[in-house]
Amino acid sequence: MALDLPSLETRLRLLAVTQPTKVPGKYRLRVDALDLYFAPGVLRRYLADPVDCTVEVSAANLDKIVQNPNAVMTLYVTSKLKVSNVLFGQKLGACLSAALKG
Repeated sequence: MALDLPSLETRLRLLAVTQPTKVPGKYRLRVDALDLYFAPGVLRRYLADPVDCTVEVSAANLDKIVQNPNAVMTLYVTSKLKVSNVLFGQKLGACLSAALKG
């Protein structure tokens, strides 16, 4: 079952605002119809802000990553997960996994 987008946005906003030190950079997250700017203390619609990394993935594939972090490599190799900066992408992966599980 794929993550529902309003729930995803709520969880990311909660993480960005309540635990800004856990957000490891400035990101553009494109998940299906959502296009978000995600940075320490901030989650809002993306408005051409400078970012460290852009991540593009479908909600269904993001759900696969949350359920099984080992799925990242398969999704990346098959171009179902697009990451513009692998180093920042790895940092974000750990951050999102904690925020979206449970």
